[in-house]
Amino acid sequence: MTDNLHSKSWCPLPFNAISFHPTGALTRCMMSDTPMGESYDSAEMQQLRQNMLDGVWDKEGCMSCWKKEEQGNISQRQKWLQRNPKDFKSQEGFNNPQLTGNPINHMFINYSNICNFKCRMCGPNYSNSLIPEHKHLHSIGLGKQVKVETIKNRNFINNYLKETPNSLDNVNSIWITGGEPLMDDSCYDLIDILDDYNKAFDTDMVITTNGSKVDLDKLQKFESLKHFELDLSLDAPNNMFEYMRSAGVFTWEQMSKLIDDLTHFKKENSSWFHMCFNSSIQAYNFDTVLEFDKLCRDAGALNNSRMLVFPEHFRLDVLPLEMRKAELNKIKDYTVIESDPRFKRTHADICKNMLQEQANKLTIAKFKEFTMAQDAYRNMHLQEYHTQLAEFVYTEDF
Repeated sequence: MTDNLHSKSWCPLPFNAISFHPTGALTRCMMSDTPMGESYDSAEMQQLRQNMLDGVWDKEGCMSCWKKEEQGNISQRQKWLQRNPKDFKSQEGFNNPQLTGNPINHMFINYSNICNFKCRMCGPNYSNSLIPEHKHLHSIGLGKQVKVETIKNRNFINNYLKETPNSLDNVNSIWITGGEPLMDDSCYDLIDILDDYNKAFDTDMVITTNGSKVDLDKLQKFESLKHFELDLSLDAPNNMFEYMRSAGVFTWEQMSKLIDDLTHFKKENSSWFHMCFNSSIQAYNFDTVLEFDKLCRDAGALNNSRMLVFPEHFRLDVLPLEMRKAELNKIKDYTVIESDPRFKRTHADICKNMLQEQANKLTIAKFKEFTMAQDAYRNMHLQEYHTQLAEFVYTEDF
């Protein structure tokens, strides 16, 4: 790892990447909701860059990484510091970062917050399907006031790239998240823009998707890219997937079939198509670590498990220590294959977090309150998916 290359808080992303938030605002990276002005070199971005060079943490805007590192876990900042500067088409923003004029090597794109899933650990900023539920939760004293609505202008990013194609000059990688990016053809239209500008052959692309809108025939369009990776967010390799994420919109049976189809597709298109499965390790899926890794291995997918940081009331430490220790005994001596560096980094974090002291009573109570309230709103019951967790949540004195 290239630790603290220019200072203890320095991160390569604000000096090398531009990030489009679902609201249309520019942000510092895909991990932050904090608006950063109207341009890549805005006054807000310049101040952030100066603070980073001076070693000053922006603990609000960079809270996700700051919290992870404070807890001793691997953050996105540290993952990007591990990258070889030679991976960047222009190395100026990495080796000699300036307050303005750094070439854009990477783009984070969120087309909107339109999504058909209602992941329990997500929020309305990234899924409009959660807006009614979170308004209800706020009305009964849970959660924050909902200030965002459905963001329908999904074309502003592609229009921006059409109008300013020179912004792609040094871009060598694009990461598209959501909302659900495959809800319409925006991603496929982006390939047309890259092809028109003769950039596709020189560009890596990652699309993070819930999988429900994957079309194998349309995936062929990404073949023109230098490297394409489909990141499938699952969180659980069993029916807990439905409880945590899809709320019945997409069943685990449907997801299992999609994984089989993608595994076969990968074998036929191995020269350009790659897969990664995502899991945010938290209270709901604490006992699926090994099962999830087996699913990844069988499918030939990288395992991008990582520790959930927010919301805090869904983190591992809300569970009783005894419950976590029992799972730790299963995973602590597990052999992580050398070809999967992402999971190798996280495995140690998971083991460490399994041994943390249990969270305070207020956080534990909040986990139970949210679980029961969302169960009631969704007409679901944890008992039907995980009896051990249900006993903990629904037993007052557990």
